[in-house]
Amino acid sequence: MSCQAYTTKLDTINHGLGTRSIKRIVDSYDGIMKYSYDEKDHYFKYTILIQHPGIMQ
Repeated sequence: MSCQAYTTKLDTINHGLGTRSIKRIVDSYDGIMKYSYDEKDHYFKYTILIQHPGIMQ
């Protein structure tokens, strides 16, 4: 899933750096990140799954 979120802000280059940073961290732990956008209430919902290293080996 792509983590390119749409923005209406004029500074599209620097807007969304937090999302890309989180995605990079999730990827470094072989995790999964999904998000959805609620158009009615205008908010993003992120789901992040990262396996705890001591649970499943």
